[in-house]
Amino acid sequence: MLSEILSAWLEDHLWMTIAIMAALSSCTAIFADRKRARRINLENVGFMPWTGLSVLGIFITIAAIAMTIKTEFGG
Repeated sequence: MLSEILSAWLEDHLWMTIAIMAALSSCTAIFADRKRARRINLENVGFMPWTGLSVLGIFITIAAIAMTIKTEFGG
């Protein structure tokens, strides 16, 4: 029952779900980039490109919001 409701909701609101997930991942990347920039040990850099991931997440969020608006209100 729950899986049927979840699959029906995802069919109707796929772009909104993508937008929410991209926004959450973008917020995580922004937080991690801020944490990396404020590190105490400057030699402990890491390997994740947090700035690029946050920009990509913001771009995907904006595109998914545009598609949500188009599919929900544009017809």
